[in-house]
Amino acid sequence: MKNTIYTFGSVLLLLLSSPAYAEFAMSEMIVDFGPDAPRQHDIEIISQGKDTQYIATETNVVENPGLANEKREMVTDPQKSGLMITPNKMVLTAGARKQMRLLLLKPQSDTDQIFRLVVKPVIEGVDDNKQRLALKVLVGYEALVIVRPKDPKIDLTAVRKGNSLTLTNKGNTNANLQSGQQCDATGSNCKEVNVTRIYAGQEWTTTLPHMDGAAKYQVWNGKEMVDLTF
Repeated sequence: MKNTIYTFGSVLLLLLSSPAYAEFAMSEMIVDFGPDAPRQHDIEIISQGKDTQYIATETNVVENPGLANEKREMVTDPQKSGLMITPNKMVLTAGARKQMRLLLLKPQSDTDQIFRLVVKPVIEGVDDNKQRLALKVLVGYEALVIVRPKDPKIDLTAVRKGNSLTLTNKGNTNANLQSGQQCDATGSNCKEVNVTRIYAGQEWTTTLPHMDGAAKYQVWNGKEMVDLTF
C-alpha cells in the first residue's frame, strides 16, 4: 500500500520510508524573454542526490495571472502555445548537470505571454515485499516564464490615501517592483516597503509605514531598471 503526495515550491523534498532521498535544483526560477532577447534560453537541472532521478515537465499557459480568476491550461501543442520545452523528460544521474531548453516558436504578441513551467521528480514504485506503508512527499519546482511584447511599456498610476498606496498598471507588460523604500516627511526614519509584480491591466494596494513621505521603487520593465516615486 502506498500514497503519493505532490506539492510545488522552491525547495525540493522527497520523504520515503526508505533512507534514499532524491534531490535536484534548477539554476533559474524566472525566465524573462525581453523584446530583443534570443528566441531560446537554457536552464540547468542539477542533481543534488546520490541516486538516479527521473524528471518530467509540464507547461501551462496562464490567463489573468495573480488574480482570483487565474486560469491555467496545460500545453499539449507547443506550436499553438508558442513555447516548447526540450527535453520534457530526462534521466538525471548522481552529480549530473543537464540543460533544459526553452524555445519560442511564435512572434511576440501585443502584451505579455505568461507561462508556468512545472519541473517534478517522477518516482517509480517502492519495494513492497513486506506490505509496508510507503509515503512519498514530492516537492517540485514551478518556474515563471514571461514573454514580453515587442515594445514593452509600463504605465503605473498611483493613488495615495493616508498610508495606503494603490498602483495600477495601464501598460502592456508587467512591472516588477523591487527595492522599495519610504522615508517620513523629514526624509528620515526610512523603512523598506512591500514589493510585488503588477501584471498589465492589474492593480495592487499596499500599506506604507508612514502617512507622509514618498515611496520609492526600482522597477524592471522588461528593458531596464527604472526609479519611480509615488
